[in-house]
Amino acid sequence: CGMRWINLLAERHVPGGWCLYVDADEQLVYPDVEHRGLPDLVAWLEAQGHEAMRAHMIDMAASPLADGALLAPGQDPVERCPYFEPHYRFIPKSGAPYERVTGGLRDVLGESRAMQALPMVKTPLVRIPSGVRFLSSSHDILPARVADVTGGLLHFKLAGDYFERY
Repeated sequence: CGMRWINLLAERHVPGGWCLYVDADEQLVYPDVEHRGLPDLVAWLEAQGHEAMRAHMIDMAASPLADGALLAPGQDPVERCPYFEPHYRFIPKSGAPYERVTGGLRDVLGESRAMQALPMVKTPLVRIPSGVRFLSSSHDILPARVADVTGGLLHFKLAGDYFERY
């Protein structure tokens, strides 16, 4: 039922527009993010007729030698947590975003089967008036014309003192 209010907020406050839906422990990156802002990406997606863009979650980690608080005020999380495991498995699925992703740092750390089973792909950028609905956070939506270009969601949940800070 938690998704009902998310969908209602999106319908009421983003009529005719795009919704960026990311968690507090995520940072969206996409092709050419260093030189092009989000409005440029949205304009390109619209010009291509897309209604959503998927992003693969990349679990980020700090050095084992890091000490103290996870982040200083204003510090870029990537500066503090620059490490990730690049090996993932990509499995096609029938519903949007049409892909299931597993692996990465969760495999390396030997996380529980429940943690490994969590979907590691989301659709954080969605055009709302198209009838798209969030089903399970932004892990699953329907229906949608998903772009062939993907982004990344740098994910800091497994990094340091997440549970104390968030």
